[in-house]
Formats: sequence, C-alpha cells, structure tokens
Amino acid sequence: MRRNLTRSFNGSSLPHFKRPSTRVFPRIQGHRGTPFLEPENSLEGFSRAADIGADSVELDVFTTSDGIPVVFHGGAAPKELQDEMRRMHPDKDSNDLLVGELSNLTARKGNIESLTLETVKTVELKPEGFECPSDRVNGVKIPTLEEALTLVRKRNLHVTVELKGLSTPRPVVHLLRKMGMVKNVTVSSFTWPLLVEAKALEPALQTAVLFVDPGENCVAIAKKYEASEIHLRFDTVTKDVVEEAHAHGLNIMAWFRSPHTMKDEEKFFDHLIDAGVDTICTNVPDKLVQVKLTQGLLHSSRL
Repeated sequence: MRRNLTRSFNGSSLPHFKRPSTRVFPRIQGHRGTPFLEPENSLEGFSRAADIGADSVELDVFTTSDGIPVVFHGGAAPKELQDEMRRMHPDKDSNDLLVGELSNLTARKGNIESLTLETVKTVELKPEGFECPSDRVNGVKIPTLEEALTLVRKRNLHVTVELKGLSTPRPVVHLLRKMGMVKNVTVSSFTWPLLVEAKALEPALQTAVLFVDPGENCVAIAKKYEASEIHLRFDTVTKDVVEEAHAHGLNIMAWFRSPHTMKDEEKFFDHLIDAGVDTICTNVPDKLVQVKLTQGLLHSSRL
C-alpha cells in the first residue's frame, strides 16, 4: 500500500520531501491499534492509527458463544480463574485458556468465547488496560470484526487479522467474502492449522505464519502452509532471514510483544529497517511515523 507523504499528523499538513531517498520504508502497522493512546483493539484505536499516519493495523479475533467474530486479545487469568476456566472447558488445552481472558482489560471475569454477542456489547474496556494509559476515560466497547473492517476500509488502512479462537476461520472468511475484502486483508495465526482451514475455504486469501522463535525453518514452514508472509518477533529478525524470505517471494513482518512489556521499542526500529522487513507492527506507530518523516523514505514496492 502506498500512502501520500502529505497526509495529516496531529491535525497539521506535512510537507513533500523534494528529494526522497530511494531506500524503502516498511509498512507502518499499529499493533492492536494504538494501545498507548487508546484502548487496544478498539475502533477508537484503529481510527487514531489512521489519524497519525499508519498504513495498517493488526487486530485479534475470537468468536462469541453465538458464533460472531469479535475483536479482542485479553490475557492470562489469575490462577484461581485459570482453574475455573479449566473446569468450564475441560476439553481445551490449558494453553488455550491463557488468551481471551477478560479481567485484564475489562471489569468482567471469564473468557470472551463464553459470552454471547449481546453480552459482549455491554462490556467496556478499561482505559488503562494492561497498565497502558489512555486519554479515554470510559465508554470504549469491544467491536465486532465487521465493525472494525468497516472502519479500516473507510480509513484506507490495510489490516492483519490474527485468528485467536479455534472457531474463527469459517466466520472470518465468510465475513471477508460478504464485505468484498478477501484481497485487502492478511490473515495470521500462531495456530497454523487455522490458516489451512481458512485457505481451504478461500484460496485467494493472503495468510501469514506467526512465530515467537523462528528457528531455521520459518521459510520452509511458510511454504508448507502456503502462506504469503512470515511474522517474526522483533528480536528474532535478521537480515539473512529477510533476504531468504524475499528470495522465496515471502514478505516479512516484525511484531512487538504486548504493549505492557514494551517500553522502548523505538530503539529497535533502525535495525528492523536496515534488515529490510516489509512491515513493522508496533505499539507506538506514532513514533515510527516520526522516523519515516525524518528520513523521508519511500514505502516498499513489495506491498
């Protein structure tokens, strides 16, 4: 996606760079929106990302108990809640119970997958979720995926949809088809079989394999799962793996961890840009936009 360098930043017009460098600049993606400025995974956060000049946003998807895809991440529950959730979901792997938990980001306890959409729509996000301060006091709700996709399309943002819930592939693909957005979205997951399921439903879908530790086989794994992108944690990215991925026609996105664990991620920007990644998924897209404007670099023609 190419974007005009004169788009507004904090309400002011930005000047053209008369002699821009031929060096390319990665796509700027807001991790869960703009979590240090607005509650994460909220319509307000996605809109703010567009306002500050990001190209893209990343969001997380679960399905409600009545099958509607909603945008939420959540986190690990306290031990007593984990025990309660295991009793509620005895057939699930215990690791699956450590995401989707409501208590870190809302005043409610339990897992979002156990709620109907009607109940989800009564839940408000804490403005300080995961100890990330926000200038919004209250009233921010959990959006449906359809609401989020409607907003990003209106704001001309690319979006990466991360499949969190195990029941997400079919409703997500159905919604993308309904909205005519199959070719405008990247679908990612750490649970790679979900990508296989989604791709079988819609072969034209652009997918991405997510890694915490890529080891030596991330390119081979991406090819095996017919993915078009590899998403690597920021501190595992090397120039060699980026070049290998590009040689096989694969894009590389570097992602940062949950915002409450990342306080100084901007010090890694230069390394990631120099490594040649195609996208940087950051909790502070406003700071990455400032880097781009300072350097006056072009977007990658690969995107």
